[in-house]
This record gives sequence, structure tokens and C-alpha cells, in this order.
Amino acid sequence: MSRPSFRQRRLEEADAAYQAHIDGGFPVTLSGIAETLQVGTVEQRSDWLIFKGAIDDAVGDGAQPADPVAVPIRTTSNNNYTVTFSEAQTMIANMRTWGFAARVNCWRLKDLISAATTGEQLNAVDLMQGWP
Repeated sequence: MSRPSFRQRRLEEADAAYQAHIDGGFPVTLSGIAETLQVGTVEQRSDWLIFKGAIDDAVGDGAQPADPVAVPIRTTSNNNYTVTFSEAQTMIANMRTWGFAARVNCWRLKDLISAATTGEQLNAVDLMQGWP
């Protein structure tokens, strides 16, 4: 079995930097308190898609923006928050924007790594830069 090239290792490091960023959680303010929401695993992201679908269905069925959502939001600090439908929709939209920005940054880093023509250029790609 051959050893991965330096370029391949750097590409893997870019993927790992993306995952580490996502594992850190989505930053959100709930009831005036800075919190984070778990989004690092497939199961967690699936839970947010289910939550979004439930919110969209309830709003489509006439839920009012100021009505509280029946299911509380649980944060990485294990605090529970009740949010309104309006707050839930805004939070999910912001989470989507954040997630897209993180993915685009990962692609940017991988493009820089792929375009590098020397070991010095590969080393110069800063995997800590550009995360939302």
C-alpha cells in the first residue's frame, strides 16, 4: 500500500478542518445567551432537517410567527430554549447560510491545495482561515 502524497494529506487535513469547524457547533443567541447547536454528525443534521420540516408544516398550517414551537431547542451546553416559529425560521436560515459558508471555505482551501505547485505553496495554505 502506497503512502498518500503530501498533497493528498493536505486535502485530508482540509476535510478534517471542515469537520472540526462543524463539530464546534453552530453559534446562536437564544434568550440573549450565546450558545451553540450540535450539527457535526449526520444524525444531528438529520434532526435539524426534521425540525425545519416540522416548522415549515406548522407555518403552512397557520402557526403564527409569535407562537412558541412545541419542541424546545437543546444546545451543546444542555440548556433548553423555547423559541417562536419566527425565531426558529430565522435560526434555520442562518444555520443554512453558516453551513454553506463553511462548505464553500472547505472547497476554497482544497482548490488552493490542488493548485499549489510546490511544497512551499502547499504548506502556505492556512487551514484555519476563512471559517464563518
